[in-house]
Amino acid sequence: MIRIFVNEPCLEQNKTFKTEDNQLHYIKNVMRKNIGDEILIFNGNDGEWLAFISKMDKKSLELTIKEKTKEQGKLSNVNLYFALIKKDKVDMVIEKATELNIATINPIVTRRTITNKINLERAYLNAIEASEQCERTTIPKINEPIAFKNLMEIIKENKEKPFFIMDETGNGTNPKDTFEKYKGKEASFIIGPEGGFDTEEFKEISRFDNVFRVSMGKNILRAETAIIATISCWHCVSGDFL
Repeated sequence: MIRIFVNEPCLEQNKTFKTEDNQLHYIKNVMRKNIGDEILIFNGNDGEWLAFISKMDKKSLELTIKEKTKEQGKLSNVNLYFALIKKDKVDMVIEKATELNIATINPIVTRRTITNKINLERAYLNAIEASEQCERTTIPKINEPIAFKNLMEIIKENKEKPFFIMDETGNGTNPKDTFEKYKGKEASFIIGPEGGFDTEEFKEISRFDNVFRVSMGKNILRAETAIIATISCWHCVSGDFL
């Protein structure tokens, strides 16, 4: 069954509303749906609902809500900070972070970052598409890029919260043992740029007592791979995959 995000502020039984123009094309021409066909919908706030096509013509499509199928899920307590990478790889980061139930996605700019820009509209649409596919009822918040120095301020202001950084030097701790100590807490993961953090940046970020250097094995992982590996490990330890 089709599952789509709708930009409707309130979802409730028997409510009828119009979809956006791009959804008319997708539902009518791509998926070949007709009046009476059912669709799953969510808006990021009110859970998931079953609706049916109550009106459709060349210019508009209306859905009428039948019943709730899933309660609103809670945002996780996991945040991601990642150094900006190439556009196609950013798409993958957004997609996988969404599937792994990340609450906030925060691009950062470092000395070795190859770009300092991100298309937030494109990123948001990728997050929506990923949420539709993975049956998530929330949409992660994607923030504007911040400078490395601003990340240092955030870490300093949140002394009671753990921040985990991937250590490629071979001196990182076992992630399972480290994550066990902090499961249940709000956690943030920091992924450096291609080639790793600059030496001075790595020293600066490592000086905080609430920053923990964890290892992801002997192989050097791409940024997008490191994100999937570390956050999956966190969810396993936290029991989120059960």
